[in-house]
Amino acid sequence: MFYHGIPQGDPSGWGGFYFDNSDGANYAYNLGVGFGANPHNYGRVWFPCFDNFVERSRYQFSITSDTARRAYCNGYLLSDVISLPNRTRTWVLNDQIPTYLSSVALANYKQVNWTVNTLSGNKPITLVARGADTTLMKNGFVNLPNCIAGFENYFGPYIWNRFGYCSVPFNSGAMEHATNISYPKATLGNLGYEASLMAHELSHHWWGDNITCETQEDMWINEGMASFSAFMFTEWKYGKAAYLNSIRVQHDDLLKKLHKKETGFRAISGIPHNLTYGDHVYLKGSDVAHTLRSYLGDTLFFNACKYLMTQNTLKHINSIQMRDMMQTSSGKSLTDFFNNWVFNGGWPHFAIDSVKVLQQTTGSYTVEVAVKQKIIWCSFLIF
Repeated sequence: MFYHGIPQGDPSGWGGFYFDNSDGANYAYNLGVGFGANPHNYGRVWFPCFDNFVERSRYQFSITSDTARRAYCNGYLLSDVISLPNRTRTWVLNDQIPTYLSSVALANYKQVNWTVNTLSGNKPITLVARGADTTLMKNGFVNLPNCIAGFENYFGPYIWNRFGYCSVPFNSGAMEHATNISYPKATLGNLGYEASLMAHELSHHWWGDNITCETQEDMWINEGMASFSAFMFTEWKYGKAAYLNSIRVQHDDLLKKLHKKETGFRAISGIPHNLTYGDHVYLKGSDVAHTLRSYLGDTLFFNACKYLMTQNTLKHINSIQMRDMMQTSSGKSLTDFFNNWVFNGGWPHFAIDSVKVLQQTTGSYTVEVAVKQKIIWCSFLIF
């Protein structure tokens, strides 16, 4: 059965299919979600499919273009055949993915080839951009191999066949297509984006591409954990003090502004459609992950993350399943924690009422501090 048609973009401006020749590279590429679409999955704008987070398929792509352009898709390159005036490149992905993670990027591309040693052996890194941009891309991804090592340490083996980033002329974010990340051309060479973009998108190959939220209402499992992973890259590369500083700056901003920006104190699970890609999901989601790390301690927390990956390889999960599996792995009850932090909105609050110095010796003090805590609905676990 054959289909044909004209692929569409999302009316919001974020997602779908794009054609762009602004820099002469003659791009055609997709972004697999639509911020304004309902559901947000956006495979359906370029092929017929069951467009949700739970149905997975293997893919083979055969992309025909003029000979100057090269197509990059998920998986590995099976063939590259030139039959003038056309070129057909065929890609195969044997791992099953949901529709929104399928990808094509086509342009006058040049490829940079690296190799990295992973827990499952050497794997290729493909960095793809215009010829004029490849040096910038290499400079901006200099810490990618170290990032890979960090994420394997925290979350377990990288299950995919390669690491891939394709530069595209989209300046409002990136997209975690499995093994073929669409990456904004405007940020190439800028190390200021290595955590929030390079590391964030890579981490989706654990949080989102490997285990996937069952519904968009639980998007924090994908995006909150990826944002947390970006902080973990900061710790892995630059140390615990840098990690804590980044967490504290974000936390302070969330406490002051989040409820105003997104009209209320919201639970991160069960988020409404218009806030699927908002700050409760990305930022508070990462805040909750940091708090859970503190509650369990590093050994139990990261072992639980690895347990999630191995028990749910290429599967979907919801927040309740995530709670129960992390509870099984850690041996520690997480019911109250998830009730307080995931299934209900708001923050714990306490204020210092008084401070009294009880004893002073050389170089040290014994101090009594009285606090007041405001409790709404139930007591919070604070870490």
